[in-house]
Amino acid sequence: MPWWDTLLYAMALGAEAFALVPFATALPRLRHIPHTFRPVFHYTIGLLAIWYTGRYGRLYLHNNIFCFHLTSILEISFLSQVYYRLIPKPTFRRILQVGYILFLCIAFGDAVFWHGFMKGVNIYARTFGNLMVLTYALYYILLLTEEHVPVIEKRPDFLFSISVIVFYSVPLIVAIINSYLEQYKAFDFIFLNMIPFILSAGVAAMFQALMFARFPLDRPPRQALPEWLRWRRRSRPIPAN
Repeated sequence: MPWWDTLLYAMALGAEAFALVPFATALPRLRHIPHTFRPVFHYTIGLLAIWYTGRYGRLYLHNNIFCFHLTSILEISFLSQVYYRLIPKPTFRRILQVGYILFLCIAFGDAVFWHGFMKGVNIYARTFGNLMVLTYALYYILLLTEEHVPVIEKRPDFLFSISVIVFYSVPLIVAIINSYLEQYKAFDFIFLNMIPFILSAGVAAMFQALMFARFPLDRPPRQALPEWLRWRRRSRPIPAN
């Protein structure tokens, strides 16, 4: 493998850990994260768990294909739950529920019949699921613009939708291209397609971190310091703010 492919491969593996950024931003704000956005925090935890599982698979099983199947189900489940809570329209919720059931059926077919849980990437389920969440994100932004929401760029729901659009539009194209490259044995070009994935993962993680940063901290910054960092020359109470 050429050195540039090795470098891109290492960067792609590191990009899978970008979820650490929004996770670290959300952790000191857990009590103030609204019920609507709780699934986003669970989403970051799931991504980190599968990232660790994928490393285990590469090292000990020499196969991490199953992580693609698990990631798709995790991502679509939590993201659909967020938009189910953000958009209370009964018609939209019925469409979302039907779409989610169809996605689960396609994911099952990908894992059992078409590509195999340990043999191939679930390209059909990933394509359908990515199109689903992209549609939800675009539709929600359309609703916000129609309502003429002031300072829309500072709203957590807007930042979240932007992260969805950035992350799930690029990997969709990359996954389709990679499937054709693998089909025609063009392995020399596969890792070049990881560049847009790395960039989109970083930008999406940044927007998710900005979203969590819109919520207040559970404790004031000075009160959040551990005891060993609260040393003073003269003993005096730490101000609340």
